[in-house]
Amino acid sequence: MATIGLTGGVSFALTDEQKGLRDLAHEFAEREIRPKEREYDQSSTHPADVLARAHEVGLMNVHIPEEYGGAGLNSFEGMLIGEELSWGCSGIGTAILANGLGHGPVILAGTEEQKRDWLPQLVEQPLLTSFALTEPNAGSDVSGIETTAVREGDDYVINGSKMFITNAGYASWFTLFASTDKSKGHRGLTAFVVPADADGVMVEKHLDKMGQRSTNTSAVAFQDVRVPAANRLGEEGEGFKIAMRTLDFTRPGTAIGAVGVARAAFEHVFDGHAGPTESTEDLINASLYFELKTFLHGLLVVEDKISMAHSLETRVPFLDDDLVEFAVRVPAAHKLRNLETTVRMDENNPSKRQLSDFETSEGKKVLRQAMSRFIPKFTDYPPQDRPVHATS
Repeated sequence: MATIGLTGGVSFALTDEQKGLRDLAHEFAEREIRPKEREYDQSSTHPADVLARAHEVGLMNVHIPEEYGGAGLNSFEGMLIGEELSWGCSGIGTAILANGLGHGPVILAGTEEQKRDWLPQLVEQPLLTSFALTEPNAGSDVSGIETTAVREGDDYVINGSKMFITNAGYASWFTLFASTDKSKGHRGLTAFVVPADADGVMVEKHLDKMGQRSTNTSAVAFQDVRVPAANRLGEEGEGFKIAMRTLDFTRPGTAIGAVGVARAAFEHVFDGHAGPTESTEDLINASLYFELKTFLHGLLVVEDKISMAHSLETRVPFLDDDLVEFAVRVPAAHKLRNLETTVRMDENNPSKRQLSDFETSEGKKVLRQAMSRFIPKFTDYPPQDRPVHATS
């Protein structure tokens, strides 16, 4: 991604291939996801048709290595795709992207034989996989996992239940984490590939949610499920390490998905509140009109923050906190100063004449106080006791 620019510095511009990936994902989101996102979310419909189409155009399972038939994209390139799909719909985007979480442990920890057994089928067909880690009594603290896997000859017998498992109701197989030695806590966890059609696997309940309702999220039970030892990923006791490596790889995708949602939310709100019409302005009092103007100014600041998150978090993640904060707030401060000198009230409209002139010192004070809710302490930048970092 980083290249040497014309001036000799490092360039974080996207390559032509990366731009193509982003454009493909955006066009897909616009044409295939957006027309269905409201209906599917309201009815909690599994987006099977959209998933099939995403698989067809190559937007699913993008991290599967080329030697197993996949595109072999790196984490950053997957993030470019994930942002656009989440811009289209967070629920449908999650249904597509979470497949990588399901089979990620096989990519990271599987043997050559396991990779050839489980990965090519995902390239050939739009199959889903699920990451079965969370339990009713074990979320972030995985040491509380109660699901067990007991060795019996060449097999393991699995018993337990999992909760909040993405795509579980439609998964072809699970990457499941169970305890093979409960006395060791998280060091006793082991990872397994468990086919969804194995005897004893039961999807108990589809879970309704406040959001992302077009993503299937379910509770799953495993009762005396027998899997061959060949389905174990890594050695006994390596499950925690495999789970954390997988989450480390996929968490940036979750973050950039939030940026895609933020972009969509901003566009929706801003487009829907582009400002009052002349006829509307005559019907509302001056204070309400001023509040609306303040709200719109705040949206401009939100736009700056989304833009900086889109740029900084994905392209220059090594910047220190002071510089990131400075970079986010300074553009908003400059925009505010421009607003102070460009916003004018219509002198012929009596209701508007009640508003303070933005050019007066009192008007500036009022506007700055209102804007401080959105960009606290923006007048403090750059910090007086710290040098400004060079960005060129």
